[in-house]
Amino acid sequence: MKKIVLALGLAVALAAGAAVPVQFKVETDHADCLYRCGEKALFTITVTGKNGKKLSEGHFTAKLDNFGAKVLAEKEVDLAQGNPFTVAAVKDTPGFMRLSIGADTQAFTLPKTAGQGAFHWGVAYEPEKIRPGAENPADFDSFWADAVRKLDETVPEDAQLEKIGAKSTAGHTYYRISFASYGGRRVWGWLNMPTGRGPFPVRVSVPGAGIGAQGTGVSDSEITLTMNVHSYPQPDTDAARQAAYKAQDEKYAAPRGVARYCQAGIHLSREDYFYYASLLGINRAVNWLWLQPQTDRRNFTYSGTSQGGGFGFMLTGLNGRFTKSCIFVPAITDLLGSRQENRQSGWPRIIEAQQPENRAVAEKNAPYFDGVNFAARITCPVRVVVGFADCVCAPAGVYAAYNLIPSKDKQIIHGIGMGHGVYPKFYNELGKWQREQAGGVRYFSNAGDDAADGLTPATAWRTLEKLAKDLPAGGEARLRRGDVFFGRVNLKSGPDAAHSTVLSAYGEGAAPEICAYKIAKADPSVWTFTGTNNLWRIGLADDSKFDGNHMTKDGNVGFLKVDGRIFGRKIFAKSGKLPERQWDFMDDHRFLTVWSADNPARLAKDIRIAPNMGVIPFKRHVEVRDVVVRGTGGHGANGVGFDVRFFDCGFFEIGGSHLGGHGNGMTRYGNGVECWAGSSDVQVRRCAFAEIYDVGFTMQGPNPSRSWENTHVTDCTFTNCTQCYELWATKCRPGIGMKGCTFLRNRCVDTARGWAFDVRPDKANATPLLMYNMQTEVCDILVKDNVFVNSRGTLIFKSGGLAELPETYRIVDNTIVGPLDRPLAYCVGKDKAAAEAARAKTIRAANNFLAQER
Repeated sequence: MKKIVLALGLAVALAAGAAVPVQFKVETDHADCLYRCGEKALFTITVTGKNGKKLSEGHFTAKLDNFGAKVLAEKEVDLAQGNPFTVAAVKDTPGFMRLSIGADTQAFTLPKTAGQGAFHWGVAYEPEKIRPGAENPADFDSFWADAVRKLDETVPEDAQLEKIGAKSTAGHTYYRISFASYGGRRVWGWLNMPTGRGPFPVRVSVPGAGIGAQGTGVSDSEITLTMNVHSYPQPDTDAARQAAYKAQDEKYAAPRGVARYCQAGIHLSREDYFYYASLLGINRAVNWLWLQPQTDRRNFTYSGTSQGGGFGFMLTGLNGRFTKSCIFVPAITDLLGSRQENRQSGWPRIIEAQQPENRAVAEKNAPYFDGVNFAARITCPVRVVVGFADCVCAPAGVYAAYNLIPSKDKQIIHGIGMGHGVYPKFYNELGKWQREQAGGVRYFSNAGDDAADGLTPATAWRTLEKLAKDLPAGGEARLRRGDVFFGRVNLKSGPDAAHSTVLSAYGEGAAPEICAYKIAKADPSVWTFTGTNNLWRIGLADDSKFDGNHMTKDGNVGFLKVDGRIFGRKIFAKSGKLPERQWDFMDDHRFLTVWSADNPARLAKDIRIAPNMGVIPFKRHVEVRDVVVRGTGGHGANGVGFDVRFFDCGFFEIGGSHLGGHGNGMTRYGNGVECWAGSSDVQVRRCAFAEIYDVGFTMQGPNPSRSWENTHVTDCTFTNCTQCYELWATKCRPGIGMKGCTFLRNRCVDTARGWAFDVRPDKANATPLLMYNMQTEVCDILVKDNVFVNSRGTLIFKSGGLAELPETYRIVDNTIVGPLDRPLAYCVGKDKAAAEAARAKTIRAANNFLAQER
């Protein structure tokens, strides 16, 4: 039985002269236009005039092909013999069949499929089995990984934002934005940034081919970024835009024997192809935006059509940041599709556009830019829209890419009768899908209720215990700004790199705090006088005596904070001494004993006790941003971390607890972020570290069997920490050590001038750069573009002396402000004096030393 397919509602061209305007209505015997290989497809075409009535005369042609050179059926039609008429054919292999209808254009004005110059219709044959025209290059991943890495290493991103006042309001700021890319080129676009802290959902797009986007979406609630592929900023007038667009083709295309920028350079090398610099630059823009503190990284989406659809495959597959991607009628996909039954290759048909002598090299280079190969790397939820009648971006190529997408959440939407244009309903439906809130977000507030659902700020949860118990793996906990949450954070590992578990903030005000302090109640009865030497004690395991942190009963105290001032003088029983001055203390894991001239609750309004606690244990695929960690005697964050990120966080008032089983039993410790051996892909960006007993950031571990890889500390500040950046590895196995690690653009101020220096016994290693027991043959470290100001000690402490500092520990282009006559490093002996001096001379020559102003 014949089933009617939705008739085209396409605009008919105006009649010219005596020409008669007509419309075509196509019916197929499968309503969904899907067929099995070897099955006949029957098309029934009705021709009507402007008034909607059937024509009774006129000559037309109907042709069926494979969206390429292979003709499957062809028919001459005389409407006097019957209207409607039929045409049928069989296709034996997976792909698409295209119907084309023509006529004597002198007699008729024919309808045109949207986005095209003629009328077409299409049906699919087992499209889920369509394969691309060329295989994926074996070095595809390494090529693009190296390209991104080389650009980052050799070309500063140089993000430039120009505020456009005419488009900015109190609710948002509008910018022209650009980034440096390969070969001296820049990429340009438009950014809309809402006012406030966010986090705000992000919508990224690249426009279709042509002169480019003249702006981006304007919103007070969403970040929008639209990046053009072109190598120039959009001028202000239409005439200037057209002139710039033409000049670009004259510069890049004409000298290479092709017509368009999008075809230029592929025959020379992969790096010379026009889209190479475009893709790297736009990828850089995406990375920059992803790192902005206002960004909601759980709602970070892409949408693009045609050329923008092809860049959707490219960016989503290359970048890995996007949480959802909508790809409409994508170009730059299946570029070698003609190898499959001579079907049409994807736009811009770069092989066919080349001069014959250049095509062999172009065919070798084209797969590195083919959307099918990027699609095979997409793991986020994705929606693809394909036009069954699209003669610009042929549907077989779109399906070839879609079939390779490994994402578990993917869907392809069929535009039956749709050419190279998109039905508005698809934009509307997928726009709604794209804006749906990512699952797993839970809100926390001091005014919340753990019995609520946690799904909105109004129904927020209250305690960190609820976070540990009920936040799902891959979910996001958002803490209300201005609130203080006591205890530790125990996040579950995220399922994979695309679905990290996230801890972040919402609302306005100061960053939320995760506080480890136990706060002695302001009641003299919680303290007991011991009867001697002005010593008062409090039971550390008795929660009735404390407010604040009840998640640990560990009595290994790091320091006291009394009415806002830190007291860190800890007396060990093993030393044979007792506390002897106000706020000196000792502990035995059950009781805290404090020297006080009177009951402590009578002398101070606020007594905070820093217990031994790792506040954020490391896991896999975890991100923490916009929160403050404060008040622990142990570590702010520590463990073996894989794909762990800390952005815009604070680590304050940390350390001082004793390190059991180590040294003489009186050794104390405590770091801001501590990475154990085996940690990899750890990023710490724009974080602040202050008042830390030991080190702001450290990589350490005895006898490691695994390396530290790709740890990066960037754009952070370190203030009053005893050390800032530490490496410590003992007895490493061959090939084990630090690989690809960096300390870049950080500011280290007043190192070893905080509370800890006065109370610690080992003062020689108070230094910004600490290398303790570096027993490893692998030390790939770059310390670059940092500023070190007013350090109490030397710049470097290296156990074994500066002479033993590995050559691969590179200290370059830093600014060191302090006494110019101060030694560069702590020296260990006269027998190494010459070697120490030589190494120091090399480091001094590679950095900038400035006299300290008093």
